[in-house]
Amino acid sequence: MARALRGDERDVDLRRHWDTITTHWWLPLTGLVAGVVIGYLISLGGAQVYKAKAVVYLGQPLSPGGSAQIQSQATNPSTVRTIIHSEAALRAAARQAGMPVSKLRGHVSSQTVSGSLTKLGQTPLVRVTVTGGAPRKIGIASNALAGIVIASRAASASADYGTSYLLLAIVIVVLAVVWFLSRRAQARKAEENRQEARELREGAEQQRARADERLSLAEEQAEQARAEQAAATDRLRRADEVDPDVDVDTDADADRTSDAERDRI
Repeated sequence: MARALRGDERDVDLRRHWDTITTHWWLPLTGLVAGVVIGYLISLGGAQVYKAKAVVYLGQPLSPGGSAQIQSQATNPSTVRTIIHSEAALRAAARQAGMPVSKLRGHVSSQTVSGSLTKLGQTPLVRVTVTGGAPRKIGIASNALAGIVIASRAASASADYGTSYLLLAIVIVVLAVVWFLSRRAQARKAEENRQEARELREGAEQQRARADERLSLAEEQAEQARAEQAAATDRLRRADEVDPDVDVDTDADADRTSDAERDRI
């Protein structure tokens, strides 16, 4: 009888608990939802770590003849490590990946790719690695850091080429100035020669004009002398016709006439 009463009491207690649960059904549902959310958040912040890798080839510059390999800071793998750990590179990569720069500090590394023949002077490949919990973002960050390394090499090469171009430009300017000065000196010399030739020509023309004047004057005087000689001969002829017995020294008269002409000239 006592056992039966204790069993009835237990049934009554279970029913009462069940009634309490059905009355406050939203409490277990809230706990279930809270557990799912908490589990999801824990899974997001869990220990899952991803790695993103980008391989960079530093290039191999050669001498002008192409027979010797040139080693410099641009071909040194330590340069890559210095660049990717710089604050400017980390900030640029974080900004491009859309993540805080604190997620990159201490999560970036670089190492040479095994298999390169460093004994032969070949520049090895360098692998840039970024670790983190967001695979897409760290992939973007690793590619961004690799791009920064390549851009720094291009900028260095541009600076070298710029110096060479500057020296070449200076040489061209100097040669142009020398050519201009030489051409100017030649032009000045040619102008002086032309001026001297004009002066000589003008002097020669003036001298020729004076000679022509003297020749014209001499011809006029000779013509006048011939006319006077003809007049004297005519007078002698008339004198002979008037008085043939008169002996006239025609040679003396001719000589006197010639002397008078010379005096006039």
